[in-house]
Amino acid sequence: LTNFIIQHSDVKREDADIIAFGVKYGLITLAEILGMVVISFLMKELIPGAVILIAFISIRVYAGGYHAKTLPRCVVMSTILFTLIILGYKMLYLPIIVKGLIALFLGVLILIFSPVENDNRLSENEKKVFKNRALLFYSISLIIFMLIKKLSNILVWAYLMILVVLIWGIVKERMKMTSER
Repeated sequence: LTNFIIQHSDVKREDADIIAFGVKYGLITLAEILGMVVISFLMKELIPGAVILIAFISIRVYAGGYHAKTLPRCVVMSTILFTLIILGYKMLYLPIIVKGLIALFLGVLILIFSPVENDNRLSENEKKVFKNRALLFYSISLIIFMLIKKLSNILVWAYLMILVVLIWGIVKERMKMTSER
């Protein structure tokens, strides 16, 4: 696939490693998403699963958060977290005040900590861009959350999923900084 991209585009041969990396992780991400869609289907929650994935991915990409050290750990942890989120949606109804508090807490975390960094350090300008984009996608989902009651029941679970990943990433980064001192 890497060779095909190089042969049929303006990409230079010396960038093959970068292309191979992108292709590999793109295919892995696609496989993870397809796995989560299958989980949603098997749990008879295809639409809620899709809404959760769309909200999660659109905010998480810019807000940052926890990154597993190995690919298998990432896949397993993502699958378990997603499955728990779908189970929560399926089995628990949260009162509007709880949903509102979760939504507010996520917004505050994004505002204060986003983007939660990992080993890929960002410039100050990139940090501003990522924070603004995370806030933009969060704001769009929040408007939908407030306007469509049925979707608020789904989106709150996406917010919980994002909160887990953000808090986990914040804790991991703080622990790393503490151990480096």
